[in-house]
Amino acid sequence: MKNIAIILLVAMCTACASHKGSTSLGSTTNRTSSSKPVIKSDEQIAAEKEAADLAAEKARRAAEAAAQQAEAEAAAKQAAADAAAQQALAEAQAKAKAEEERLAAAAKAREERVKVIETKSTTEGKFHVIVGSYKSIENARSASETAINQGFTPSIMENEEGMYRVAVFNATTENAARKRLAQIKMKFATYSDAWLLIQKN
Repeated sequence: MKNIAIILLVAMCTACASHKGSTSLGSTTNRTSSSKPVIKSDEQIAAEKEAADLAAEKARRAAEAAAQQAEAEAAAKQAAADAAAQQALAEAQAKAKAEEERLAAAAKAREERVKVIETKSTTEGKFHVIVGSYKSIENARSASETAINQGFTPSIMENEEGMYRVAVFNATTENAARKRLAQIKMKFATYSDAWLLIQKN
């Protein structure tokens, strides 16, 4: 009886050991099979490449569109700036012309009998823009030299009272003389008190 019990015990231990070995082997097999690399088919690789190419093309088109929009906005801003500059220039020119006309209209004229003493001018006329009046010929000549250095071709004239007038412009019409007078008054601060002399016959 004792021997039978021993034989049964040995059989049970053997079966148990066999079961454990089988389980361990199965686990190893499962781990081995799960760690194998995934092999993609040619179709999968081609599909992924196509998707990547489409994404790249989409990004390129978006970048081009953004660049074109930025260029259009910059061109619009430049056009607006140019228009504003042209408008400002036109306004400044209109303002200067209006001021010139105002000065010309406001300029008073004086009629005198005068005779030319010295002149650098090659033009003649009875309307003269006077920038200085002096009692001495020396002072008149000094003023005439200053006018020459400023680009004028002055004349020195003497009136009936012995005053020397320095003229920097002569014209045959009053309108031309007044226009030049206004220009000189605007451009040269030292000649802000210039005036128009109409020569008597």
